Amino acid sequence: MQSADKADNAAREQRQARLLSVNFANARLGDFAAIVRNISPCGLGGSTAAELKVGERVFITIPDHPKLTGTVRWRKSDRFGVRTDQAIAIDQLKGASGSRLATADDLGSQFKPLKHRPKSTYRPMLSFGRRTRDQSTSDW
Repeated sequence: MQSADKADNAAREQRQARLLSVNFANARLGDFAAIVRNISPCGLGGSTAAELKVGERVFITIPDHPKLTGTVRWRKSDRFGVRTDQAIAIDQLKGASGSRLATADDLGSQFKPLKHRPKSTYRPMLSFGRRTRDQSTSDW
């Protein structure tokens, strides 16, 4: 039992933060969409409006990746975690633009953070109920 826990911890350490739109399907709910927020070679975590149940089997379709099957391991509110039966090739996942997802490490010297530009501190004065009309045209 401890070896299974060690394998779970090793898989958790390899998670990568990704933002992917993924399609799920199962016998009870049919097809539904989900947003994957983190992914590892043996599972993924995300959020969906569908009412998944722990232990439920799901079919997962990730764009440009072979179809996967998995089991819902946990659910809290709209968030969930799925352990997949097949390995996920994280390095082959593609972004919405169709290219491989780049990280800051991949860009190396091309990565340049934006310089901070101070915002203007100008604030117009409030009148606090003072009359702003021209006094010469007053009909009082």
